[in-house]
Amino acid sequence: MNFISRIYLPVSRPRFWIYIIGPILLVLASILDFRNLTIINIPYIVLILIFYFTYPANLLIYGVNDIADRDTDLLNDKKGSYENLLQLKDVKLLLFTIAIANIPFVFLLFNLPYSAVVSIFLFWFFSIFYSLKPIRAKAIPFIDSIFNILYIFPAITVYFALGGNNLNFYIIAAGTLWVMAMHAYSAIPDIDSDKQANLKTSATILGKNGALIWCFILYLGSAILGSFIIGGIAYLLFLPYAIMMIFSAKTKNSNELLGIYKYFPYINTLCGMILFFYIVLQRI
Repeated sequence: MNFISRIYLPVSRPRFWIYIIGPILLVLASILDFRNLTIINIPYIVLILIFYFTYPANLLIYGVNDIADRDTDLLNDKKGSYENLLQLKDVKLLLFTIAIANIPFVFLLFNLPYSAVVSIFLFWFFSIFYSLKPIRAKAIPFIDSIFNILYIFPAITVYFALGGNNLNFYIIAAGTLWVMAMHAYSAIPDIDSDKQANLKTSATILGKNGALIWCFILYLGSAILGSFIIGGIAYLLFLPYAIMMIFSAKTKNSNELLGIYKYFPYINTLCGMILFFYIVLQRI
């Protein structure tokens, strides 16, 4: 029970599960008929995929990250309070838990179309090598943000599993800019600790204000591309992020910024819910 309270759930960052599940819900909203929808109308393989992209997939992303960053996390004030700080004694058990939670889902590869198999492999690749060598993308400025496309591949996997075969370029491009901005903003509270650890990221290179401007540009670009698909509501959804960047620029230290950052998952969830219901209502 002690291990469960320290590792089993906290490492998977439940507050961040929506970053994967949200885009999947948007795919479901754009494909499924919600007027006549019941759980038995959804293919079983899709239901299994959705389950996989909750705890198991998030444990893979953040568990590998915590193991790779254990030394540098000791310098991060965010760890141990807002996020879990992995103890050395738990590393081997965490590796075992990641394997047990993920390996059984390899059987999905034998029941998915080829395009979905490629997509889930890309999810695994970007999730693992964001943190691990020889790539360790999180320590390569700007590549660190690009590697966060990993959050889009679960939705693409579900899209292909549902029989989709015509991915829209604007959707993928808008989503890519959005997750890049999400990553860049998340890295800003870590600037001081990352510098102490000699870790170069997009945020440490740009500095707080430069990174906030970069996030603003990325969110705006995402809204512009998204407007080609969903219209003006894309700009409405851009506003909360623009406001957050402005308020973040006024903070005087990392603790103040972290206080604003803690609202970030809620804003992402709210904007995702608005977009979900907008898509559903548009199709009814």
